[in-house]
Amino acid sequence: MSTVQVTFRMEDTDAEASFIRNYLVSAWKRFETMEAFEKGWFWRNGHYGRHGIEYFKGGRILLMIDGDPETVVDEECDRWDSLVEDGAIESWSVLPFEEIGYDSVYSKAVDNVGKRGADLFMRLKPLLTQTSLDLYEALDEQIAMVGDEGDHNPKGIGFWVVINTLMKQNGYDWYDEIDGCTKSTKNRLKSMTAYKGGGGGPREASRNNKRTTGVFRRTVRVAR
Repeated sequence: MSTVQVTFRMEDTDAEASFIRNYLVSAWKRFETMEAFEKGWFWRNGHYGRHGIEYFKGGRILLMIDGDPETVVDEECDRWDSLVEDGAIESWSVLPFEEIGYDSVYSKAVDNVGKRGADLFMRLKPLLTQTSLDLYEALDEQIAMVGDEGDHNPKGIGFWVVINTLMKQNGYDWYDEIDGCTKSTKNRLKSMTAYKGGGGGPREASRNNKRTTGVFRRTVRVAR
């Protein structure tokens, strides 16, 4: 089993969303009928470009294909060329993981997060990818992470409810949710620091990390 990363470049984040709704939702159903397709997932990157990071400018989707990816690419590449011709995407390219020193995405994950972490990644990412594709298919709008609070939406219902619902449906209580959200916040602050680099980025992230952790700790004490 091996892995390739297919990078699709497009004009902006609107083009990313259109690509997912108009191509990837139906393509995924096709992938899952292929013996060559073991598992996969995708990332959207364009939304990070609004923070002034040159690396993320424009629209870009990374598609991971695990199994016999060359066969999957051969089956789909004509469709990708048609997307370029139609202006839906600007380009596509394929990067085998062997070219970055790994035989698969799993071996890279073991290096990054350890064997147990890699095993969980490989089980969870494909499942959550299907959940995301279902949301794209069902919804025709980008839901705000936190809704504008007011008479029409007094609880600020937004995309955060997806995370909350998944936790509740899988048997996690208030403290488990708080632990998960705290860990996620710290993880995102570290990522932000790594990409933003100098110019106050690490200092700002460190302050936010301490401030956010303190808020969560106070919340736990009050709740108990």
